[in-house]
Amino acid sequence: MATVISILLYGCESWTLYSRNIRILDQFHKFCLHRIAHVLRQDKIPNIEVLQICSVTGIEAILMSVQFHWTGHVTRMDGTRLPKIALYCELEHGIRSRGGQQRVKYAADSHIR
Repeated sequence: MATVISILLYGCESWTLYSRNIRILDQFHKFCLHRIAHVLRQDKIPNIEVLQICSVTGIEAILMSVQFHWTGHVTRMDGTRLPKIALYCELEHGIRSRGGQQRVKYAADSHIR
């Protein structure tokens, strides 16, 4: 199990996670746990019980702890190191318009209103 999680979450310290990404990772994690615990979906055992059977936490908790661990590591780095510079940097130039992004209209989209 540890090998699957380490391969699945390789480099997750720097990921920008959206709810759909977490949902997909969570579904795969629970699928693997059901296979490891020999629990069928037809058994109607809740996912919380499957997590308890396998003695693991949910994937979102694992992701958060790994990202917090990495952030703590970077904040303790010397100020000249690239990861710390990238974490605390600010943009000097550039503007971004307020509101949502404008949708580009294509010739194929002309019939959509």
